[in-house]
Amino acid sequence: GRGRLGQRGVWSVVDSSNVEAVRWGREFSTPPRVAQLSVGKDFTVFVVGGGVAYGCGNSHLGQFGTAPAPSRSCSTPRQIPELRTRVWRCAAGSDYSLWIVGDDRAVVGLGANDHGQLGTGDYRPRTTSVQRCRVGLEDGDGIGAELVGVTRIAAGVNHALAVAGGRLYAWGARKHGQLGVYVPKQRAVPLLVGREPIPCPSTGRAGCSLDGYTVVDCAAGDGFSLAVDADGGVHATGTNRASAMGISYPPWCVTQLQRFQRVPIGDEDARWAVDINERFDLDEADALWSRGPRHERVVSVACGMVHAICRTADGRVYTWGGVYRTDHLALGHGPRDDDDETNPINSARLVTHLGNVVHVAAGGTRDGAASSLIVRADGAVLAASNEPNIFSAGAASYRGHLLGRFFELRPAIP
Repeated sequence: GRGRLGQRGVWSVVDSSNVEAVRWGREFSTPPRVAQLSVGKDFTVFVVGGGVAYGCGNSHLGQFGTAPAPSRSCSTPRQIPELRTRVWRCAAGSDYSLWIVGDDRAVVGLGANDHGQLGTGDYRPRTTSVQRCRVGLEDGDGIGAELVGVTRIAAGVNHALAVAGGRLYAWGARKHGQLGVYVPKQRAVPLLVGREPIPCPSTGRAGCSLDGYTVVDCAAGDGFSLAVDADGGVHATGTNRASAMGISYPPWCVTQLQRFQRVPIGDEDARWAVDINERFDLDEADALWSRGPRHERVVSVACGMVHAICRTADGRVYTWGGVYRTDHLALGHGPRDDDDETNPINSARLVTHLGNVVHVAAGGTRDGAASSLIVRADGAVLAASNEPNIFSAGAASYRGHLLGRFFELRPAIP
């Protein structure tokens, strides 16, 4: 992929269509076990071994602290000195990184904080130190309780999500309703979703489709958020630009309901949601979802800038969104015929001929690049993208066949 600022971690700073092994420092005699990683706009962060934080790429805004000082960027992973306690998980936003740290699983962040996306109660960037996220208070109003017991975090362009105790917390930018609650301004501290302090003036209600559910996973994109409940339901809030929310609204529609809504996944869900767009009473629309069991049980979700991908309990994959700038080629359904109305892409569609999937991921940039990744149970990695440089030289003659479909990535080094 792109590597102009060293985000590939392979010494080279050129873009490449080859899959290459990350080059680790001299402190490792053999490549370490990577527990988790996340990719931001032009940097990558890792959780290595028993919980050590590393980063490579651009850190001009302090995305991984002072690790690359004084150059502010590095082309191989370096340990982040500001994170000295055990690290459990990481998430990379546009220009900031979030981490679950310590035995109590608290959240800390590094990098840009202009929208309060670090959750520290202020809007100052963090480049040489970290501060734990706190909840329960308005910005600058004393000191609230620390956000602990976090199991999942997600970093969008300028807002963030976390799952703790089966509940969803959100903070950062709120212009498009991506926090899932009505607040008059952006939030610099985590806000508990489903317990709005102020009812939304456009709807007059404080509830959302997450009320009463245990949240197990979350994902954040450019102005929208996704959550998965323990029963396998998917929920979305924010802007539906490019059909990113998958709620069957027209792809050019921007909804600002500022509350999570159920996303129809599979035939059974679609049957209950068929006339939601025509219902102005939100309580009546939500009631449609209680009339029968859902057909699909989703266990994890990921999203890029304007598209999303989810995995079901039986290893199948659904994708949606990304219908502008040919981003739909990252959905894995092949080239789209704009006259085909039988399979709309403004709602979730099953990616056929794929099974035994154990992990999904998605990425993209604001200039239109988008991609989706799938890991199968046999260890194979498959990708779909609208970025032509992702195709390897050996597959050049098959680009027409691979266009918009998932194809297996081949490493350059066996």
